[in-house]
Amino acid sequence: MKTDNILDRFPIMWTGSRGDISQEQITNFEKLNKVKFPSDYIDIVLEFNGGFANPNLIEIENKREVVFESLINWDPNKKANIYFWHEILGNGKIVPFGKDPFGNVICFDFSQSNEPSIMFWDHESDSLIFVANSLNSFLGKLRASAT
Repeated sequence: MKTDNILDRFPIMWTGSRGDISQEQITNFEKLNKVKFPSDYIDIVLEFNGGFANPNLIEIENKREVVFESLINWDPNKKANIYFWHEILGNGKIVPFGKDPFGNVICFDFSQSNEPSIMFWDHESDSLIFVANSLNSFLGKLRASAT
């Protein structure tokens, strides 16, 4: 029985869960793409599929601030869901899980390890920018706007 809950470890308010998701969908995606999502991500997305995080700002390279607008939705009936974004990114070991309001996505990078790092995909430059070594590190770096 799992006693450590990701939702208790980080002071993040998740709101606006939208759409259907099941453990079976996640497991099928993992098998098809030969990846294994962090269990903390699974806990979050099963409860807050497509939801919004607060705080939601993170700093990446060159002190650039990025907005983590929401989790990417798993519902196959929703537009711009995880299947859509994964295809945009080439159906490989870069798997999107979050998005910003400007058409960019935050991704797991499984290309180097089964323990994915977190990357930011900038759609304008079609480039990946390192964000954090792990999901927990990413969540720990989220902060509120100064305004």
